Amino acid sequence: MPIILWLLSSMIAPAGAADARCTETATSWLQALTASGCPRAQAHVPAASEACAQVDLKGWTRDQRQARKAYLDRCAPSAKGLPGAQIALPDGRRISPCTRFILAARGEEEDAPTPTSTTPGVGLDALAGVIGNALFQCQASEALSECRRTSTVHTPADQINAQIQWCESLQTDQLDAAVSALARMSPGFPIQPEERLAILRGHLDAQRVAAEKVASQAKALEDARAAELQRALLLSRSCMVPLPDMHHPSQAQKASSACQDLLVLWQGYDSTREALHQSGSLAPRVESALEGKVLNAESLQVADPTAVQARPALLETRRVFLVKKVFPEVLQRDGSAAAANFLSEHGKGLDEAWVTEAQDRMLAAEAAGH
Repeated sequence: MPIILWLLSSMIAPAGAADARCTETATSWLQALTASGCPRAQAHVPAASEACAQVDLKGWTRDQRQARKAYLDRCAPSAKGLPGAQIALPDGRRISPCTRFILAARGEEEDAPTPTSTTPGVGLDALAGVIGNALFQCQASEALSECRRTSTVHTPADQINAQIQWCESLQTDQLDAAVSALARMSPGFPIQPEERLAILRGHLDAQRVAAEKVASQAKALEDARAAELQRALLLSRSCMVPLPDMHHPSQAQKASSACQDLLVLWQGYDSTREALHQSGSLAPRVESALEGKVLNAESLQVADPTAVQARPALLETRRVFLVKKVFPEVLQRDGSAAAANFLSEHGKGLDEAWVTEAQDRMLAAEAAGH
């Protein structure tokens, strides 16, 4: 290669080459963690190298450079965590000496807000996230495993609540506030607790809604059973009113309708039952099991089915008798117009000879001015 081209190419360093010490140090840290009881730590070496490749020392202040040097010199992690005693900030967060170096490299004070992203060109914050991720997977491997365990809306609630506790433990500042946040946003972090918690709590919400629906449907069935029995009792009483107690054809008609309604109720198809079906208040499996049946077995005991089935014929005979009995009274008391209305309303099913005679009597009364 011509000497001039060699000189130019040597001036253009590849990305991250200016901080080879960062890569070497991070690699040695992760290897040491692997040897001291964190078997998966060395798997984070590529991510650490990528973080170090982000370091761009151009434009760094003297304080930032000193912070970088101090971090790489003093912050070798162990399986127990980061070196140095944590201190409490006024807002309650805890911070370690190494985090101070990271924040200083970012150009921030120690009381700066917890990081929500890494800073381009700094690299050390990304590296801290990788190291924190490795420590999380070493110190909280059970929590990570339990948090990401597969669950569905059908998983028992106590198991889901246990998973929630595991996931919430990953949100606590196991290292310190800043490094924990950086670790959770590290690309290699196995699970995002916030997202997992949203899913798990969604399962619990769905279970609560389902339980409330089941309770509502059970209450609706209980109420419907009680209401059906009361309805059956009322229909039975109306159907079986003694014939001598009926003095108007409308009473016989009402009793006959009650008998018919009771028979339909016993078949599970009365109008109230249909309205209940349309409302969707009952569980589908209950509706399917009780199709064509009463909701309450006691409803079948309110009257003798044979007597109820025979009752309409007796009531029709009583109705015809009452029409023929009451008609002359209406004609005499209220006149031909009222008698005509009475006959129109109650004369269905009467023999033609009697109807003809009744019409003649109304014409005669009208001619007589009554």
